[in-house]
Amino acid sequence: MIKRILFLILFVSLSDDIFADRDSDHEADTDRFGTKYGWCAPSKKYGHHAIIVDTTEGFSEAQYSLLQNQILNDASMTDIPPYDKITIINITGKDVQATETEPIFSKCRPRSGQEKSKFELDHSTFFGMPESMMKQMMAFFNDGLANARAEFSGLQDSAGNYSQIMEQIKELSRIKEIDFSSEYEYRKLIIFSDLMQFSKNVNLISSCRDRKKCITWDNFKNDPSNRMKVRNMMPRFGQNPPEVFVYYLQCKHDKNLDIGLLEFWDGYFTDAGIDWDYDIETSCN
Repeated sequence: MIKRILFLILFVSLSDDIFADRDSDHEADTDRFGTKYGWCAPSKKYGHHAIIVDTTEGFSEAQYSLLQNQILNDASMTDIPPYDKITIINITGKDVQATETEPIFSKCRPRSGQEKSKFELDHSTFFGMPESMMKQMMAFFNDGLANARAEFSGLQDSAGNYSQIMEQIKELSRIKEIDFSSEYEYRKLIIFSDLMQFSKNVNLISSCRDRKKCITWDNFKNDPSNRMKVRNMMPRFGQNPPEVFVYYLQCKHDKNLDIGLLEFWDGYFTDAGIDWDYDIETSCN
């Protein structure tokens, strides 16, 4: 199992001081079903947590349980401050290109009504929002999250035809509908993947999987035939790029962590100006 470090890497690496000055927002608080504003404060963009789940080579029940227990569970969502946005994207490699992929879930975390929450906005007050209404909104939010989780169950034999990981990161940086813009005070990107990119732009199958040794990022980007591809593939996050954390599902292709795939991606993220970190599966059959 991957080590239980979600709390540190996904939500709480930010100082509590960031959340201390948040005021209640009338539009978000009266959006009972999350259908008008998605429980977001329309006049303020606080934080955005995007989660990309790569199911292009199928998705085992063990991986589903890991995803559910470590990332997409109700308890973890309470560690996100109210009005922060959570977006979940499933890249399947089937029919839909990265430019066409739509999130399976994209809502802001409403106020929870939990008196033990570390966030003051989750606490009810005599003249403020009733606790019962907060809890009802949080229940609606969790129902939507459960529906999103269900998308990843039963995919053991559901392999796609391509794996556009880099393309999806690029699109995340520029598609306005996904709303992962630099207008947010902070952004986090979580990637749950084996990192085996396989597309017309970047195909790692022949070297990483078949030859058991990945091409280096420098050799790839400096190949004259790839220079334009690299230029067009790089994300455009601006001067305030998101933090990136990868759950590296290495057991199928890189059990011994010796094929150079992590080094390839380190070169990619470095050239993109992105600070990133990763964790690995610790139990491979």
